[in-house]
Amino acid sequence: MEERRTIKYKLGLQGSVIYIGNNLLTKVPEEIKNIASDKQVVFLSDDKVYQLYGEDLRKGLEKQGCPILTQIVPSGKGYKSWQMAEIIMEEIVKAGFKKETIIISLGGSVITSLGGFVAAIYQGGLNHIQIPTTLNSLISNAVGGEIFLDHSLGKNLIGTYYLPLAVYVDIGALLTSSQEEFLQALSHITQSQVMEDKFFSEFLENNINKIKAQNTEVLQELVYRFVQTKTRILN
Repeated sequence: MEERRTIKYKLGLQGSVIYIGNNLLTKVPEEIKNIASDKQVVFLSDDKVYQLYGEDLRKGLEKQGCPILTQIVPSGKGYKSWQMAEIIMEEIVKAGFKKETIIISLGGSVITSLGGFVAAIYQGGLNHIQIPTTLNSLISNAVGGEIFLDHSLGKNLIGTYYLPLAVYVDIGALLTSSQEEFLQALSHITQSQVMEDKFFSEFLENNINKIKAQNTEVLQELVYRFVQTKTRILN
């Protein structure tokens, strides 16, 4: 199987590139250096994902010479809020980071929503790189740039659409959610794909057991088909 597959698309004046493959996290620091040369980096993650992947990624970025502000958010849907976004922005201001800052979000939908939201509004817009670690964050934020935060009066009341500069979908790292959440996100993907991809039903029938068992090679093909379809619709 190809090590990595690439999809580029535009939404209005914004453009994004999505990389899909296995073991992509090990390559991110070197590639980020090429994107973020002489720029400051805000590295955003939650405490659980950071323990799994974040520390190694941060060390890799530091080896590339990137000035880094690391922000670790407690795990939980309750932190997808304006208050948490404000805390993150306050730390960016205190660190003296400027317009050239790049935000890297490693985590599920809470983290990718927070990172995307802060990137969209801080100093008129910062570059943002997403590394989703759940299928839900891939569906909700990474493809299409939908970034909304919750308010005390309701969910997803504050937000906008802001494409990340790049998205790294590491299939192995995409499986940090619970089995229930994984199956819910999988259901969303399969329903949308059956309507848009006439060959998907056959693919699903032949591979459903491997998908449920989270076989990374089959999931890579599933994710690629989904991203390809959604970006085609967005274009």
